[in-house]
Amino acid sequence: MISKLSYRNQITVSLLSAILFTAILISFIVSWNAYVNLNKDQIVNANIISHVLIQSIKPTLQHDDVWKAYQVLRDAYADDKTSSTVLIIVDDKLHVFASNKPDEFQVTVPLSRVSPEFELIANYLENKLPESAVIHYGEKTNNITQITPIYVDGVIIGGLVSNYPKYLYFPGFVENVTHVIPPVIIVIFIAVFFAFALSKKMSAPLLKLIDSMSQIKHKSIKDVECVLDKSDGAEVYALTVQFCEMLTALREKENIEKQMVVSDRLAALGRITASVAHEINNPLGGLLMTVDTLKTHGNIDVNTRNNLGLLERGLKQIKDTVSALLVQAKPSSGKFDDDDVHDIHQLILLKSQKKNIQVNWNSWLSEAVLLPSSALRQIILNLLFNAVTASPEGGNITCRIKQSKRHLKIRVENNGDVITEEELQYLFEPYYTTGSEGTGTGTGTGLGLWVTYQIVEQLNGTIKVESSDLVTRFFVKIPLNRETENE
Repeated sequence: MISKLSYRNQITVSLLSAILFTAILISFIVSWNAYVNLNKDQIVNANIISHVLIQSIKPTLQHDDVWKAYQVLRDAYADDKTSSTVLIIVDDKLHVFASNKPDEFQVTVPLSRVSPEFELIANYLENKLPESAVIHYGEKTNNITQITPIYVDGVIIGGLVSNYPKYLYFPGFVENVTHVIPPVIIVIFIAVFFAFALSKKMSAPLLKLIDSMSQIKHKSIKDVECVLDKSDGAEVYALTVQFCEMLTALREKENIEKQMVVSDRLAALGRITASVAHEINNPLGGLLMTVDTLKTHGNIDVNTRNNLGLLERGLKQIKDTVSALLVQAKPSSGKFDDDDVHDIHQLILLKSQKKNIQVNWNSWLSEAVLLPSSALRQIILNLLFNAVTASPEGGNITCRIKQSKRHLKIRVENNGDVITEEELQYLFEPYYTTGSEGTGTGTGTGLGLWVTYQIVEQLNGTIKVESSDLVTRFFVKIPLNRETENE
């Protein structure tokens, strides 16, 4: 039944059950202790009364004064008219000598014949007085009987039989219990309040974790929050750590899947574009040759020549566009060294100074890099031109080039407008721009990043983009040889 409750309610019910059980257990222990103590007190009090009475009874036995003995026994409980205690004086042969209830216990009658109860007591005593006080608990009655011998000069001359109810002390027991119950009830009510408060505190970390987990269904993985708090408790904290690690793995998986989708799309687009470009190049070359032949050898008027010039310029523009789509990194273009870095620096300064942009340059080339210089120059220039275009007036651009044992790493960053997640998916496609000024090589065609991506792919490298409110970064990583491509 409890398993169907929520975790918080399970904690509350469990705490309340434990509190209630503890309260009942403590109440029982206290009540039982009171019961035992009252029972002991009753026996002690009966013993004291018996010894006090014996001092007054001795002379009556010695002088055979039954009336005086009766008066002593009668006066013992004269103040308690409702007392059911029976006091009997017996002689040394267990015959009744006197009692506080003479109508029921007649003089000289053997104790065994007084009643079935006292018959059992007489049998228990084997029809003779004990040498010391004896207490008999009646199994078939609710009475306790104490038999105390009366000595005179070391000789037993009789005894005092005190018979009283077992539960004579019960009113006192009930009174003690009634004093215990109210505090226990108060403690239970206070404990209930703390149980609810504690269950809320204990379940809060887990409920927070459950809420975070439920966000996976309705939100993107990158928007799901995971907050670590060591005060949540070791177990919940460990569970939260595992959940955070799972989120990290899911985010990485999602990013990899997105990159694979983009890469596949760009690869397919590259193949289609190259195929189309090749198909266009063949008739385009024939058209340009025909126009050139007409201009050189044809007998044409001025107006026609002007029109042929316009046609030639249009065809050359088409050729330039097609050439931009046919990207090839030629390994025969020489090594990339500090001279190339210096040239790139000078070229970018001319463009950045027009917008008063500060270019920060960091280059760590220990030696010439065994990669085609023309391809690397185009990659870096395209990224820098793109950064200048995206940066505001008076902005900042940083370019870092670093050579390791296995890779050449390039990082270009600017403080321009943020690139959205949706824009990042299409950033490297031809003719795609993120703003009115485009993302191309400064002309607004949108081919700069496309060319850069194609060159990086041909060099077996990778290119990534990170964009936030503060900075946009492009990361390029190119292996120095094919063996380190996947390392």
